[in-house]
Amino acid sequence: MANYLVKEFDKGAVIFREGDVGDAAYLLQKGRVEVSKQASGRSKVLAVLSPVSVFGEMAVLLPDLKRTATATALSRVKTVMINKKSFDSFVEQTPNVIQSILSVLVRRLKSSTERFIHSSSIYHGLVLTIDILRQHAIEDVDYMKLNKMLADAFSLDPKHSKTYIDKLDKLGLVKIWRNQDGVKKIRIYEQDHFVDHALKLLAEAKMLDEEIPVNEGISSI
Repeated sequence: MANYLVKEFDKGAVIFREGDVGDAAYLLQKGRVEVSKQASGRSKVLAVLSPVSVFGEMAVLLPDLKRTATATALSRVKTVMINKKSFDSFVEQTPNVIQSILSVLVRRLKSSTERFIHSSSIYHGLVLTIDILRQHAIEDVDYMKLNKMLADAFSLDPKHSKTYIDKLDKLGLVKIWRNQDGVKKIRIYEQDHFVDHALKLLAEAKMLDEEIPVNEGISSI
């Protein structure tokens, strides 16, 4: 961890606050951290983290995203702070970490207490996930697996999450096809500049401003 910044916080210190624009993720090495958010004018505790835990990872996965919760040190805390550049370098050097990072992303998004989730976050997450897989030699993404992950991550009905992926196809950002075994796949166009090109087209199509409700009956913490 020599290339990463070690940062310590006293008991009661706010590590980051809900609504702030995030610029780093944290690996908790020592102490306990409370993650909370405002709901109906009151602070609701979402989780109490102990070592070894990752929190604030949305800041390095989704660019310019505001913090969806507040992280507070419950004791003297020692963390490793990972900014976007360090995170990208770490992922490049350690391809096996991809699945772990995506699993953390899914768990955190499923625990959201928001009644509505903006499509901008969904599209950002979808586009970035496809690009991460592309960067690590997964040329053709499995359609059904990606759809399930998107549905789980944002508490969507699979029929709704499917529409997000299909819109990328309609905009010419990806090609949806079947291999010789009949397995549905997704192939990316604009390989070198996929994320920038995709978000630009989605913004022009005003898809980033849409809203969709989460599934009824899905509980959150």
